[in-house]
Amino acid sequence: MGLLDSYKKNSMVKKAENKFKQGKYEESLEYYDKIISEIDSDNIKAWYSKGVTLERMEEYREALNCFNKAIKLLDFEAPKSKISRAIKIDPELTSAWYNKGVILGKLREHDKQLEAYDKVLELDPKYVNAWHNKGFTLSLLGKYNKAIESYNKVLEIAPESADTWQNKGNTLLNLGKYDEAVESYENALKIDPNLINSWQGKGIALSKLGKYEEAIKSFDYAIQIDPDDKDILNAKEDVLQLIKK
Repeated sequence: MGLLDSYKKNSMVKKAENKFKQGKYEESLEYYDKIISEIDSDNIKAWYSKGVTLERMEEYREALNCFNKAIKLLDFEAPKSKISRAIKIDPELTSAWYNKGVILGKLREHDKQLEAYDKVLELDPKYVNAWHNKGFTLSLLGKYNKAIESYNKVLEIAPESADTWQNKGNTLLNLGKYDEAVESYENALKIDPNLINSWQGKGIALSKLGKYEEAIKSFDYAIQIDPDDKDILNAKEDVLQLIKK
């Protein structure tokens, strides 16, 4: 690439990034397409950023194609001898695989999604979001024990992740491990007392343990956050009916 092309490419990238920040995704996309069609068809940043832009536009299948192209180009550039990417973490490659996983989830291709997250974790074993999303996906598939393993990996790295404590609580609830679920929800609420789903989940787990008064208190905290949540109001009413029996 000549000096003029390099300058033109950098200028287009800045314009594309500015349009993206302004929420003008179609205009941003036009600049990335120009870079790919007119200057450098193998430009990794353009393919990756085009994928991010298409994802924001909810054009998931096209976004997936862009991330696949970026991954292919990054793999082609991988050093073959001295230092492999399995040893030296490549943030571009891990991000491309991670975004591919996110897209596959939106396309409900969950088995492929898990494969993408496993690739991320092969490249970077401490990639917290990949562990978290892997746990969530496993839970969606009913693989609750494996989901717990993934959530535990997150909490080893980031013990202050309230969302992970909450999702772990939800998974334990599905497993019928109500005492452990209550503990997970309480850990989540210590970090973020406004997690309505944790108050709700804690209430459900407590009711399953026959601790109805405590369950009512949990539902009341949730109702303070959202007084119009019908699921929580109904759950509280169910427990009140159990108390009356």
